[in-house]
Amino acid sequence: MSGKFPKKISLGLAIMMTDVYQTPIIVAEGIYSEIKGFFSEMTRGRKELPFNTINPQSANTNKLGRPKQFNNAGFRFAGKY
Repeated sequence: MSGKFPKKISLGLAIMMTDVYQTPIIVAEGIYSEIKGFFSEMTRGRKELPFNTINPQSANTNKLGRPKQFNNAGFRFAGKY
């Protein structure tokens, strides 16, 4: 048995492991998701939070939907952030 056979197998496995045939699909999916994200950011409302599409935040409710602990106007950190 020649010494070329193990080299051919290792080269074939190396090419298979790099997934060269999937690279265009991975790149296309990345570009598609970036464009989709761009247009979703362009169309979202000004008061809408980008990381929370439900956005339960109001004057008495915080970002997580829980009641704010410091709602009174006398508290020094009560202003909008």
